[in-house]
Formats: sequence, C-alpha cells, structure tokens
Amino acid sequence: LALAKSKIVGFFKSLSHQGLKVFVVLDPPTRHHSKKATVARNFDCQRAIIQAIQSKSELLLINRKLRTNERTEALAKEASDLAKKVKRLENKAGSRLPPEYFNMMETVVRSMAGS
Repeated sequence: LALAKSKIVGFFKSLSHQGLKVFVVLDPPTRHHSKKATVARNFDCQRAIIQAIQSKSELLLINRKLRTNERTEALAKEASDLAKKVKRLENKAGSRLPPEYFNMMETVVRSMAGS
C-alpha cells in the first residue's frame, strides 16, 4: 500500500513540475455528499475547459486544411462536429475561451510549423 501511495504522489508531482496546478482531494466516506459534489463539479468544469482547448486546436488545424484546398465533405463535416463539441464543452465549463483564442492558436501553429 505504501508503494502505491508513493507512485501516486510521484505522478502528481510530475504533473505539477510540468506546470499544472494539482489539487488532491481525499474524501473520507463520512464526508457529506454535497461537499463531494462540489469537488466533482469543479473537476468536470476544469476537464471541460481542457477538452475545449484540445478540440479548438484540432478545429484550427482542420480549418487550416479547408482553407488550403483540401476541402472534402468528410473534412467539412468533421469541422462542423468539432465546432458543436467545442460549444457544448464551453457551455459545460461555464465560460467561453477568449475571442482572440483562434488568432493566438494560429500563431502557435505557424511557429511550430516553421512557416
């Protein structure tokens, strides 16, 4: 059991060293269900924000392909589906990402691609 705990602690330390804020919540079985629900809601919100950012990044790449004459019906449908997913995730997160997000991501993609 001690080895398992040290592995878990090591995992969370590695996440924090990568710049992530890590909050470990250990609720005993006697903790009131409303307190546990608050932690679960906060987790769901943060997860939705991360998934929205990932989906927006994918959408940005697809939109870039669509602009460079790689337009196919399947690619256009994938872009539409991803846009719906992003909207759903943003609503779940309770906030929208900044409007300039796509411009910022475009700059990041260009710098990574070396263009």
